[in-house]
Amino acid sequence: HTISALAYSPDGKWLAAADGGRYSLNEVPTTVRIWDAQTGVPVKQLGRFDRAIPSIAFSPDSQNLVASGVDALRMWNVETGKTLPVGEMHGTAVAWSPDGKLIATNRAVSEQSQDGPTIVLWDPTTGQRVRELNIERPAVDSKAFWVDFSPDGKQVAASMRRDNSVRVWEVSTGKELAALRGHAGWVWRVAFSSDGRSLASCGDDSTVRIWETHADKNELLPSGDRPWREGHVTGRLHLAFSQDGTLLAATKDLRKVALVDFVSGTTRRTLDAGSTIETVCFSPDGERIAVGSASGLHIWETATGQRLHQRSGRVRALAFSPDGKQFFVNNRHDIEIYRAEDFSVQGVIEEESLPTAGNNSAIDILVVSPDGRYLAIKDGAFLGALHV
Repeated sequence: HTISALAYSPDGKWLAAADGGRYSLNEVPTTVRIWDAQTGVPVKQLGRFDRAIPSIAFSPDSQNLVASGVDALRMWNVETGKTLPVGEMHGTAVAWSPDGKLIATNRAVSEQSQDGPTIVLWDPTTGQRVRELNIERPAVDSKAFWVDFSPDGKQVAASMRRDNSVRVWEVSTGKELAALRGHAGWVWRVAFSSDGRSLASCGDDSTVRIWETHADKNELLPSGDRPWREGHVTGRLHLAFSQDGTLLAATKDLRKVALVDFVSGTTRRTLDAGSTIETVCFSPDGERIAVGSASGLHIWETATGQRLHQRSGRVRALAFSPDGKQFFVNNRHDIEIYRAEDFSVQGVIEEESLPTAGNNSAIDILVVSPDGRYLAIKDGAFLGALHV
């Protein structure tokens, strides 16, 4: 099955996933499951939906989990697996406020053709409406697809279909603060940065746009050539931030990576991988950038653009250890462990030793836990983790 939604609990203890299909109005049986994030052992199967689940979210205290789907919205206590009452709550996108006192949802699919609020704020303890957020003077029949709270809980942002905008409201009053325009197609996702100073959005026009969130400065950050815009709408878009947040790496024309100064929006340099790029990541100190492409592995020095290492063979997934001393690279079904100092291969984790062994899909995502003890692996539609 295709994983349609995925979320870590804030305390890092649980990993939840909905293993159904892509967002669709068609019947696609979908199950919500929870794994122990440390051991990778499945611990609970919470519920089954008749259609896909585009959004799941843990409460800030990690005690409850909400799943919102095309046909229903449900909430469970994570420890007991008990279903909790949701009252009138409904919608296909869901977000918790940072203090856990509110849940924001968009309108349910059954309401998409009706007039009504764009976003609804709910009390999760009673399931009753607290406030409705509306668009002032909508130019077209606008629909919200995704929703997110700012880190301080004072604002809510939504990505809009049909009118190609991002909308921001004040939570306490319901007042619309901004209508951010710039996308040339439907906007699918929106997310606040951890410090609340920036808001990112992406959409059908294959662009990622960064907005400043100051009330008097809701404008796109300046950029010379929009390096995060792809040359081909059908291509893949890969993004990575350096750990200090000063550099943004974004694919450009499929086979190139632009290193963008996040503050000024200017492109420092462009790196050519020579073939379609599959994955991008920075070393923890930001001094190197690693790129996996259809033709091989490429590592550059970010300050100078000097190529430090290259090897042939398709690379779809890679990840640095938190201390930057090692990096992990997929070699189809195996994982190679490199020493970052001299790019020598320290070892190989063979397919038979992986928790995803036996699948026919190549590894396409690698993530190292913050303490460096575990490596999470996605192999097609399968998830696994191992101690490293």
